[in-house]
Amino acid sequence: MSDNIVLVKNAFDETPATSPVTSPVLSTAGLERPDLVEIGTLFDTIAIHDSLVHIANTNELNMTWKELQSILNSLIAEQCKLAEENVKDETAKTMVESLTAKITYSINEHNNCPFTIQRLCELLIEPKKYYKMFVKYLRAIDKVLSVTSYWEDFVSTEEKKNEDENMDIEKAQDENMEEEKIEEEKVAEKTEVENMEEEKIEEEKVAEKAEEEKADATMEEKTDETMEEKVVEKEEAKTDEVEIGEKKIDKEEIEENKIEKKSSLPVDDDLDQPRKCAKMDLD
Repeated sequence: MSDNIVLVKNAFDETPATSPVTSPVLSTAGLERPDLVEIGTLFDTIAIHDSLVHIANTNELNMTWKELQSILNSLIAEQCKLAEENVKDETAKTMVESLTAKITYSINEHNNCPFTIQRLCELLIEPKKYYKMFVKYLRAIDKVLSVTSYWEDFVSTEEKKNEDENMDIEKAQDENMEEEKIEEEKVAEKTEVENMEEEKIEEEKVAEKAEEEKADATMEEKTDETMEEKVVEKEEAKTDEVEIGEKKIDKEEIEENKIEKKSSLPVDDDLDQPRKCAKMDLD
């Protein structure tokens, strides 16, 4: 690098870790357009670490901050070296070197990973996607690193938010399950009542049918009794007729016997004459 570097890392080593990151005032005197240092295809040959791509895509750390610091410093140093080779103006080189030193200092001064690490990795892996000029790109990186909050705090907040959201979701699910349970109980109760009503109706039908069968059986018994009575009456009537006929026959036989006896007696005309007269008188 040029001997005109304004910022030296060792000059910042005595600064307490809790002090805010400071940098020298960059002078643009004598430099017409320091921003006209195009990125173009300068960094196309630089290999990008997979961890930086992973963080840019997911905002998840897969290594310690110390390991990540080394990767960041190495990549920024390599980008600045390639840029300086294409910068002809010494003042522009000085600005690039000063910004690079400030960025390196900022990275090293952070005790933990800054919460803007995802945006930092996005800029580092694809600088020309966001900026055309190299100096503007370095200023953007410097701004991203000028934070005091850490990724862990941000993640903790996000995790708490996610936990709260999950709790709300679980609560809503529990409420839905409770409502479904109540609804199922209502349906089951309604079904049970309906079944009881149906059973009651069925039992009433069975009882009614049994009563009808009983009434029919009673009617049949009465019919049978009536028929039996009629048969008995007929038999008694026949018996009476037979008895009457027998009595009549007996009476006729008695009469015939009397007549036969009477006819067998001798006839006395003189004695019998008054009787005949008396009989005639009676007739």
